[in-house]
Amino acid sequence: MFELLAFLGVLFAGCMVMMVALFAIKLAFKIILIPIKLLFLPFLLLALVVKFAAILAVGAIVVAIAIPIVILAVMIAVPIAIVVAVAR
Repeated sequence: MFELLAFLGVLFAGCMVMMVALFAIKLAFKIILIPIKLLFLPFLLLALVVKFAAILAVGAIVVAIAIPIVILAVMIAVPIAIVVAVAR
């Protein structure tokens, strides 16, 4: 019975050492990768600026196409509305 208890103790100690080692490696990678993340931020900012510029350009194109269509619809609808109003 003592052998089993000793085995479990060694196994627990080994697991603890492994967890501490994994935590140390994880922390080291976090510390190493922080400068790389900071170097990546300008590219992320550039991508966001390009994205918003593209959205703004698409919106401007939609408005530029919609305004003449609305003007044409008004030019057709106003004479019809005048004729309908006079016919009453």
